[in-house]
Amino acid sequence: MRMMKESREFPGLAQSVRAARTFVLECVSGIEPSSSDAIALMTSELAANSVLHAASSFVVSVELTDAEIRVSVTDEGEGRPEPRDSGPGDQSGRGL
Repeated sequence: MRMMKESREFPGLAQSVRAARTFVLECVSGIEPSSSDAIALMTSELAANSVLHAASSFVVSVELTDAEIRVSVTDEGEGRPEPRDSGPGDQSGRGL
């Protein structure tokens, strides 16, 4: 059974989004490209949200087993994400 858990902290800066994505892709190397593309997109979205809304450093954790891949992003921002309805002209609000 393959099992791995890695975490890394990133500063709350725009360039950290790319670094977080690269870190996660290195952790899951060898999986199907369609899966890694989806994981890269989700990681970018979560990291960007952290940079935009938390104004703090953030930690990206990757857990990999034979059955699943789990990526989490945590930060020191106040509050919790809340779903909202976005209109067709809104610039944001359609992410994760």
